[in-house]
Amino acid sequence: MIKFSVKNFSKIILVVPAFFFLAVMSFPREATSQNTSTETKLAKISFGSAVNRENLKARFQAYSNNLSLAPSATNSGDNSTVGSVTSSSPDNNQRTGKIKILVVPGHDNEYPGAEIGNIREADFNLKIAEYLKNFLEQETAFEVYTTRDADFIKTETENKQDKNGYTDYFQKYLDENISEVLDFRQSYKEETEKKFKNSLSSSSKKIEHNPAPGEMLYRLYAVNKFVEDNQIDLVIHIHLNDYAGRTGEEWKYKGFSIYVPDNTLRNGKESQALGKYISKTLDDNFKNSNNPVEKKKIILGHELIANGANNTIAAASVLIEYGYIYEDRFQNEETLKKAAEQTYLGIKNYLTKKL
Repeated sequence: MIKFSVKNFSKIILVVPAFFFLAVMSFPREATSQNTSTETKLAKISFGSAVNRENLKARFQAYSNNLSLAPSATNSGDNSTVGSVTSSSPDNNQRTGKIKILVVPGHDNEYPGAEIGNIREADFNLKIAEYLKNFLEQETAFEVYTTRDADFIKTETENKQDKNGYTDYFQKYLDENISEVLDFRQSYKEETEKKFKNSLSSSSKKIEHNPAPGEMLYRLYAVNKFVEDNQIDLVIHIHLNDYAGRTGEEWKYKGFSIYVPDNTLRNGKESQALGKYISKTLDDNFKNSNNPVEKKKIILGHELIANGANNTIAAASVLIEYGYIYEDRFQNEETLKKAAEQTYLGIKNYLTKKL
C-alpha cells in the first residue's frame, strides 16, 4: 500500500471530517472569533444544477462568431466586482455571457506542495497557470480568472500581505469573507450528509490523502465559494505529483493523472467529461502515470475540495497532476508551456467536439 506524505504529496486538499476541528483551530484569528457565536445560524442551501455542456457550447459558439449575448449577472467586463456575492443566480442551464474559467495554481509560498532540493511545486504550478491563462485569453468566448499571479516573485523582503502572490481580487475575497466561507463549508457538509448518507463511503480507498492544514483548508473552500458567488463555469486546478517514501533519487513513478468528482457530487458528469477531453490532448505529448493507483488516468472521488467536496460547486472542475516533481522535463520551460497548451486544447475540444 502506497502512502502519500504531507510534505511531498501535492493533493493536500482532502476533506477529512475527523480532522476538521483541529484544522479550524489553526484558522486565522478572525475566522475563529467570527464563528464562535452561539447565535450564528447556518445558511439555508439548496443544491442547484451543475453547469450544462450544451449551454456552454452554445455560449462558446456565439462569442466565437461575434454574436451578441446578454451578459451573465456578474459579468462586468473587469475585475472590479469579482468576488461580490449575488442575491440570485440564473439556472446553470440558462446562463448567458462569456464562459468563466478559474485557473488555480496549486499551493502557495506557505504551503509549497511537493519539493525536491530547491525546486518547489508551487512555482511550477504558477508557471503552467500563467501559460494556460494566456492561451485561454486568446478566445473571445472566455473570461479568465486566476487565484495567484505569475508576476509575483518571492523575495527576502516581501510584504507579508502579498507573500503568497494571490491576485488582488482573490486576496480581497479571502480577507473579507472568513465567516461566510466557514458557514458555507459547514452548511453544504451537513446538507450533503443528509442527502447522500448512503453513498458517501470512501471513494479513494487505495489512496491515502492528507488533510489540508487549517489555513490552506480555508483558502480551498474560499475558492469554491468564490466559484459559486461569481458563477464560474470551469475550474482547472494545476499540480505536480510526488509519493511518500521517496528518498534521494529513488524515483519510481512518472506521468500525469486527472482527478475528477464522482457521481455523488452534482458536478460529477460534466467534470468527468472535461477530464476525458483534457486527458486525450495530454496523451499527445505526455504519458499517463505508471503509479498503480493512477493507472486509469482519470480518478474519481468525492473527498477533494478542488473537485467540489460536499457538493459545494456547480462548475465542472478537474485537478490535473501533470507528472512527478522530480521529472527532469519540468525544468524545461517548453514542457510547462506544452502542458498548458494541451490543457487549453482539451478545454476547447470539450466545448466543440465529440470524443
